[in-house]
Order: sequence, then C-alpha cells, then structure tokens
Amino acid sequence: MSAPAPAYAKQQPINPVRSTADQLGGWVNYGLSIFWIFIAWSGFGIALGGLAASQKIENSRGLSYDWTIPANYPKLQSGRVYRFDWFTCFFQFVVVVIVSLAFISVVIRQSRPMLIGYLAVASLLTILSADRFYNVSHFFHGKYYTRTRCAFAGYVISATADLALIYMVGLEPSPPPEGYAV
Repeated sequence: MSAPAPAYAKQQPINPVRSTADQLGGWVNYGLSIFWIFIAWSGFGIALGGLAASQKIENSRGLSYDWTIPANYPKLQSGRVYRFDWFTCFFQFVVVVIVSLAFISVVIRQSRPMLIGYLAVASLLTILSADRFYNVSHFFHGKYYTRTRCAFAGYVISATADLALIYMVGLEPSPPPEGYAV
C-alpha cells in the first residue's frame, strides 16, 4: 500500500490572472474600459486641436483686457493666458498613456490606487479648463468662437472619459472561488 499524499499536494492550484479582462471582472467590463480609453484619446485630440487654434489666435492678435477678467482669466500678457490649459492638456496626455500602458501590461490590480488618483486629478483639471473655455467663448464670435468651443468640447469629453475610467478601473472583480490562492 502506498502512503497518503502529503498535505501540500492536496492544495488547489493557484488561479493566475491571465488577462486584463480577468482583472476588471470580465469581458464586458474590459470592452467598456477600452471604449472609454478610446473616448479619452479622442477628447485629448479634440482639446489639443482647439487649444492650439485658440493659442494661434491669441498669439496673432493678443487678448483684450476687456474680457479676460469677466471670463475668469487673469490680466496676463500675450502668450501666457493659456498656460494652465496647456498643462492640463499635457497632464491628460500623460494620464491616458499611463492608463493605456496599465491595460496593455496587465497590471490593473497592482496599480489601481495610482490609476484612480491620476484619473481623479486629470478629471478635475479638465473640468476647470472646460469651464475656462466655456467662459471665454462668450467673448468671441465667428471662427474664434468655434475654436474655443472646440477646446471646450474636448475638455468635456476628456473629463467624462476620466470619470468613467475611474468607475471602470475602481471595480473590484469578484474574489476567486473558495480554495484558490490569490
């Protein structure tokens, strides 16, 4: 007769995380997250285009002090008015790259607190920039109005995607079945 198997041999196999979908709780959540990452990239591109066009206007003719104060812009010399908005656009780019790399690298579980923090800061900054462009658009007309509204729309889309990604990344997948090691 053979001896009974040792206790360590009776353990259940470890359930490894094989994909990002496993870390997000399933393929539906994964698909929705990929959709929101695409929307975040789109919002970044729209905001960048509108911001660049607005900066070109500001560089070519300067901004009037008559509208900067009512539009919540400080009295700055030409070339410095959109500095905060450029920082916000750059920060949004960095955050979307980090989130995309986390999805590609399958490290959502390990980087969840960091991703939620970065997305929260990015959504706050993009909301502030959207508000600034919404306020300044009322003082323009024609193509200037269209360009500032384009930047406004890009920042709103980016903020919406950031808030949706906070929800999607923050979802904890269901725990593994009883007996499986994590």
